[in-house]
Amino acid sequence: MFDDLASLFYHNVVSAYDHYAAIRDENTSGRNQHTRAALEASAALYHFREHLPSQYAKTRAQVVVGCPEYRLVADVTNATKHRTLIRDTSEGPPLVKSAEDVEEITIVTRFEDEQGEYTDTQSVVFINCTDGVRRNLDTALTRVLNYWGNELKRWDIVNYVPRNAPELPGTRYVPRSLARVQTKEIIQGLRFTQRIQLMRFDASKGCAVPIDLTGANIEYTIYKPRYSVDITVKSPNLDEPIKCSLDLTDEQSLAVAALKTDAERRSYINAVITEHRKEISDAMAAGAAIARAKKLEP
Repeated sequence: MFDDLASLFYHNVVSAYDHYAAIRDENTSGRNQHTRAALEASAALYHFREHLPSQYAKTRAQVVVGCPEYRLVADVTNATKHRTLIRDTSEGPPLVKSAEDVEEITIVTRFEDEQGEYTDTQSVVFINCTDGVRRNLDTALTRVLNYWGNELKRWDIVNYVPRNAPELPGTRYVPRSLARVQTKEIIQGLRFTQRIQLMRFDASKGCAVPIDLTGANIEYTIYKPRYSVDITVKSPNLDEPIKCSLDLTDEQSLAVAALKTDAERRSYINAVITEHRKEISDAMAAGAAIARAKKLEP
């Protein structure tokens, strides 16, 4: 792979970026998956320069001139590898001095339509830089990827198609039908931290603005998902259908909550129903007996 620049770019750099983009767009938070994938992509994008053949070799400073975001990606990669940075870079003091300057923030934007209020939720990885500016790592990663892809295309090595940078939450109106709901993942016994920024879409400005929380009392509730399955059977001898419910165990409820599509959930629940068909049948029989007895009452 390392003796073929096109293969290295696609198998290492683009592959790392695609993995990151898939996790970013999956919209799950709680275990820093977004941040971890972003840092892996950052490292691949930063170190790609070191593998360029001599005829294409570039210094860090040369890359930064063509792609200013490379400076942020480089400093983030080094700071998270070494935890802290002390020495100056080719551009002067590093933009990032500590791994703790990397923050995954969940942005919750409130919108309103004729049905009332609703929210759109998305996580973004921000970097608190030493110059006092908070920079978006998600945007930087895409721009650095496009820089390398366009350079390889200019060198007639690959036919690269630029990627679109992720849209910053709140930059436009999101209709209720497209509003995103974020899934939280928490491991029992481990610390759970989450940084949240609340925004409200201002129609007059065409974008979201921060919500002033001065003096506000914020409550945040986390609950374990519990599911029950309602089963209905129509009997030809009875006027009303027979109904019963099957409560899923904690383990089954968590399994259902982790599934991504309705088809997967239906398949899993059907398997649970099949597993408990005897007790369901017994419950239905008891319900039918009660219904028949009531029907015979004068």
